[in-house]
Amino acid sequence: MAGFGGELLFFVGLGYVLLGPQRMHKLLQQIARAKREFDSARQQIDNQLSRTMEMETKGRSSDVI
Repeated sequence: MAGFGGELLFFVGLGYVLLGPQRMHKLLQQIARAKREFDSARQQIDNQLSRTMEMETKGRSSDVI
């Protein structure tokens, strides 16, 4: 993971050379938007899973008593 920053910088630079600054900017915007959407969906799944586990735990604790 230590070399990840250097590799990322290399590929971004290579993208600017191959695609040009305008197309690379649009591509990076699309990647950032997709990452935000992915993070949002992951957070929703995590929240739903937490609520489900909490409800299931409460249901089991009431069954024991």
